Amino acid sequence: MNDEVDCVVLSVNPTERRISLACGNLRPTLGYSARQVSSGSDGRGRVRNLTEFGAFIEIEDGIDGLVHVSNLSWTTRVKHPSEVLKKGTK
Repeated sequence: MNDEVDCVVLSVNPTERRISLACGNLRPTLGYSARQVSSGSDGRGRVRNLTEFGAFIEIEDGIDGLVHVSNLSWTTRVKHPSEVLKKGTK
């Protein structure tokens, strides 16, 4: 608490009172590469890690995205990502 960190604001949603930040391994430009990964884009990746709150998916080299557990299924309640995903799978 009260530590200062360098972050990039990815998105702000005032209605839901949410802010998304990128705080790790920041690069001088925000492009990460010539191709930017845009919010809502359809893509595939490899499951890198599972936590109680979601799954970290490698979108491309050096870029991981979080899929929250509540977004893993819209028809059934998933209590833990391991119910529907396995680490290392695409």
